[in-house]
Amino acid sequence: MRWLFNLRDRILRKGRRGRSSGAPAGDFAVTIVPINGVAVLGSGRRSCCRTYENVLEAVRQLGLQTEVLFISEPEEILIYGVTDLPALVINGEVISTGLALSCEQVVSCFERFGYFPRGAQD
Repeated sequence: MRWLFNLRDRILRKGRRGRSSGAPAGDFAVTIVPINGVAVLGSGRRSCCRTYENVLEAVRQLGLQTEVLFISEPEEILIYGVTDLPALVINGEVISTGLALSCEQVVSCFERFGYFPRGAQD
């Protein structure tokens, strides 16, 4: 799972390079992004269903007021460009693919990527 976080960090840093913000190259500001939607993409296999249940539990633990969808239609899954299932999607952004995430891993994804419930930043 760590490789996914490292890859995401590299992508975010790469996008910030070359901007004249006064910050050293590679640094980026953390922003709080409200959660508008969470989805688990899956085929209905046991690992996909387990991931969906763990996402529901993580949303309950964090007290998030958002709907969690389970998307199993191949046409809808292809819209996200995902080939490995299950996949976790938050606000239309693919966070994880090919891994059956535990509840703790899902919570860490929310925290790691700065997703918080609407109104949390107020």
